[in-house]
Amino acid sequence: MKIDRYEVGPIGTNCYVLHCTDDLVIMIDPGDEAQVITRGLDHLDFILLTHAHWDHMLALTEVADRFPMAKVGIHPDALYSLQDQLSLLKSCGAMFRQYSDRFASLPAPDIKFQEDSMIGPLKVLHTPGHSPGSVCYWNQEDKVLFSGDTLFADGYGRTDLLGGSEKQICESLFWISRKIPSGTRLLPGHGEASTVGKACSLIF
Repeated sequence: MKIDRYEVGPIGTNCYVLHCTDDLVIMIDPGDEAQVITRGLDHLDFILLTHAHWDHMLALTEVADRFPMAKVGIHPDALYSLQDQLSLLKSCGAMFRQYSDRFASLPAPDIKFQEDSMIGPLKVLHTPGHSPGSVCYWNQEDKVLFSGDTLFADGYGRTDLLGGSEKQICESLFWISRKIPSGTRLLPGHGEASTVGKACSLIF
C-alpha cells in the first residue's frame, strides 16, 4: 500500500491518499486544497472521515463532486449537521468563518460504519472522545493506524469541543494501547508520524 500525505488547510490537517491496489484508492480526511490532494488521481473509490470536524472536511464537497462514484464513509455518531459545523467555526474566531460556505451542500454519507466494518484493507475502530463519532482506520496487515484526532505523536485530541468527552477518549486510548501492536505506524490527523507504542507511552 502506497500512502501519500498532504498537510492542508488553515491548521495543518493531514489528508492521506491510500493506493491500496491499482483498482482501489482511498482518501482519508479531505481537509482542504482539493486540487492538491486529488492531483494525479484518475479515480477514487472511497472518501473516509475520521470524524466530522470542519478542518477535516473542508474539501469534502469538492472532492466528492470531482469523483461522483466515490463513496463517503463516516460513523453514524459523528457530528455531521451544518449547524454543528457552523457552531465550531464560530467558536474558532472570525478568521475561520470564511469557510462556512463550504458546508452549504455537504454530500450525504453513503456508508455509516458499524464497529469492525472493513473498507478494503482498513478496519474501522470506533474511538469516541474527541467527538462522539471519531474513528481510527487500522490496516492490520501493513501495520498502520490512521488515528485522526484521537491519538497524536505527542498527545491526544482535545475534548472541550461539542460532544467531546475526557472519559471516553481515555477509554479509547487505553483500548488502543492494549489492542494495537506497539510497533504499528501511527499516522495522525495533525502533526508527524510515530508508532502506537511510542505515542501511548507518553500518555500512560
